[in-house]
Amino acid sequence: MDENIPIKNITDLDDYQEEALKTALFPPEIGLLYCAMGVLGESAELATVVVEVLERGIIEDPEFGTDDLHWLISELKKSIETCSVIEVLKKYARKGHYDIKPMPCLTDDERDRIRSEGGDLIWYAAVMARVAGWGLSDVAQENVKKLRNRRNAGVIASAGESIEERKANK
Repeated sequence: MDENIPIKNITDLDDYQEEALKTALFPPEIGLLYCAMGVLGESAELATVVVEVLERGIIEDPEFGTDDLHWLISELKKSIETCSVIEVLKKYARKGHYDIKPMPCLTDDERDRIRSEGGDLIWYAAVMARVAGWGLSDVAQENVKKLRNRRNAGVIASAGESIEERKANK
């Protein structure tokens, strides 16, 4: 494998995109659907961390937990559950377990809308990274390392668990 090849230093989004594409394993004819499902699944994982932080805040300071916050946490948990199901379905789609026909070609308007919404996703990723104390290039670099480790361990098409969890389950 490529464990001895140094990981390219990620300095811009195009560098990250090239590295990410090396691990993009899904049927190309459903690529857009697969990626949309993946965004939902990863959003659920991120929202889970946020909910855990909010719940810790309530435990540490009961007055932190307003009725509005409790309602918001409850609604986030419902969304997390739905998005987590989509993540599982995405993994089955990647393996070809569904009869999904190739997606139609995108119109220019649809391509423009995807570019616009993709920009919004990048904006949230960039701001989220800064709020958590990281630069976006730090997040991208760490992701490339994680993906390289998964590929080298032969588990790039896994269920998303850590390498240690996968090895323990073999």
